[in-house]
Amino acid sequence: MKMKSLISMAVISLAGSLSAQTVYTDTVVMGPGYANEVFYNVATGVKTKSIMNKWHIAHTSNTRDNCIKANHANGSQPFVKVYAYPKGDNTAYASMDTAGWSSWKSFTNDAHQHELGAFNQSVNKANPWDFSWGTYNSGTHIISGDSLFLLVVNNGTSTDYIKFMPIAQYPNGDFTFRYDVVGGTKNSSIIDTLKQSAANGGAYKYFNFTTKSVNIEPNGGDWDLDFTRYYDTAWNGSAYVPYPLTGVQSKRGTLVSKIENTLWDDLKANGQLFIDSAKDTTSVVRFQKDLSMIGSKWKNFNGQSFVMVQDLNYIVEKKVGSYFEYWAIQFTGFVGASAGRTILNRTKLSATASVNNIANKVSIFPIPATNNIYVKPLIGSKIQTIVLRSMDGRVVRNASNNNFNADDAAQLSIADMPTGQYIIEVQTSMGSHSQIISKN
Repeated sequence: MKMKSLISMAVISLAGSLSAQTVYTDTVVMGPGYANEVFYNVATGVKTKSIMNKWHIAHTSNTRDNCIKANHANGSQPFVKVYAYPKGDNTAYASMDTAGWSSWKSFTNDAHQHELGAFNQSVNKANPWDFSWGTYNSGTHIISGDSLFLLVVNNGTSTDYIKFMPIAQYPNGDFTFRYDVVGGTKNSSIIDTLKQSAANGGAYKYFNFTTKSVNIEPNGGDWDLDFTRYYDTAWNGSAYVPYPLTGVQSKRGTLVSKIENTLWDDLKANGQLFIDSAKDTTSVVRFQKDLSMIGSKWKNFNGQSFVMVQDLNYIVEKKVGSYFEYWAIQFTGFVGASAGRTILNRTKLSATASVNNIANKVSIFPIPATNNIYVKPLIGSKIQTIVLRSMDGRVVRNASNNNFNADDAAQLSIADMPTGQYIIEVQTSMGSHSQIISKN
């Protein structure tokens, strides 16, 4: 493939008018010691608070998967730890021996994939119907439990040890399980069922071993983000280990785009372009279902207080009826365990018609890039101009060449440019294409 180099010819300024956007400022308070988790609606700003230790386990409300997750964080303390029983399957429930439990393999919820709760971490890859805690029957569509677990629950002043055995997940979403609080007068085996109706339209149905089924999410599931404590992995010098974080997780299935190296005003000014790029599965800012796409890294601790990352923002896709809205999120303040308080801005991005058309797309690679960006048009079209802009609209590369054939790829040098994000605009004989790229 022949490469033709495009040299920057000029730097010109761009003038344009921007439509006014309403920016809302919200404060989300988890409370001292992060005592609560707060469910947040990005469109309305409605906040629903729930006591962090109100639940122990949760089962998915999506009948197409089988997630069972544990509540690992009770404010600033570890809450529920999940250990897999290594000495037998569920037939050993009555004789389950808890001696040496601290050396058993422990599991935590995956911080990024909803389907991988703490009880879904040990799949037998040789069996396509194995879902870790149980096995799926393609005839009955029932997942039958085949595993045993020990749950260690830290209540602050005491610790409970709970034998836990999933029994079955039924086609209608109901989940039946058996448990036994080990030791003393609490020792009694109980079989219970989390009904699908207990989800109240939410992402999960929740259970507390003392109070039984509990409501956590807003009824109807009309929320997008959860301000909470969760575990992710961190390097301790020799291995990756679970580490508690305070941050934001998104609702199961919610799409979020992380916009790095871009100031808030630039995101607002180029909202539609960012939306279009986020919808492109090859884009550096593409939408993802990662539960912790927002996470905790929008803030840094300098030894005395938390400092916000100034050029890191997010776009949240929210379905409203038969269409989607796109809300930009900027974090502007955070107070840690003394208050558990987060301050943020949110604004609805422009929903004007997209300039992108599948018939006019070009291939732009690599993304991110370090020295050169290559631009290749679709077969039958020719590149006419390439313009590279900073996020505030300034032209930093401007080149044209009318002699490119379908098999040509244009080479644009960016080696001397600062690290960050840019807008590349390509005009071809078949139309125009705009895309956000990243320079390392």
